[in-house]
Amino acid sequence: MGKKHSLCENTYLNIAIGPLIKLWRIGFKEAHVPEKEAIANVLELLKPENIQLDDEKKTVYFLKKGIEIDLGAIAKGYFADKVMEFFKKNGAVSAMVDMGGNVLVLGDSPSNSDDWKVGIQNPFLPRGNAVALVKIKNQSVVTSGIYERVFEKDGSKYHHIFDSKTGYPIESNIASLTIIADKSIDCDIYTTKLFGLDAASIIHKVNSIEGMGAVVITIDGKLAYTKNLIGRISPLTM
Repeated sequence: MGKKHSLCENTYLNIAIGPLIKLWRIGFKEAHVPEKEAIANVLELLKPENIQLDDEKKTVYFLKKGIEIDLGAIAKGYFADKVMEFFKKNGAVSAMVDMGGNVLVLGDSPSNSDDWKVGIQNPFLPRGNAVALVKIKNQSVVTSGIYERVFEKDGSKYHHIFDSKTGYPIESNIASLTIIADKSIDCDIYTTKLFGLDAASIIHKVNSIEGMGAVVITIDGKLAYTKNLIGRISPLTM
């Protein structure tokens, strides 16, 4: 699934982005701004078509030396779905899986209402401050934002969501993107796949995907969401 979505036209998801992530190291103490030449050298390695998968043999083969897979954009969603599958097989009727940025719920909320109310992180405040509450049931909520891992150098800030075409963090007016869907891995995929688009394009695209919702917060503090969230989302003070 990761390779399939990495090969889509105009996608910002790329599981072959490993060499670029390793080069910048944002989120680690070795984080730095690489030389332009170093970035140019790894761009040739960021081609998912050079990853050869054999489902029958369960093998992965790289067609070019130096390729590295990075599943950071989809791993939490995959494992959240697997944990929920385990709960269901063992008879759970109500459950929540929370993997920090990835929330997946089953059944009724143990509170007074049937729906679960999940907070969407305010990208301009410390973790734990919600900008809105969204009601869900048997769904997942995943948020990606430029606030999660940041490296500052010489007055410039660099976030951890990269554009594999330029070799630099994605430049857009999006501070955070939240996706709501039945499966957590689908949420993971689309928060990265669409992140480089402008807010209007993201909302337009997600409005056309059945069963999926989106909440976008721009860097100037504007909030927008898809039509299927009308009546299900309660914005709080920005």
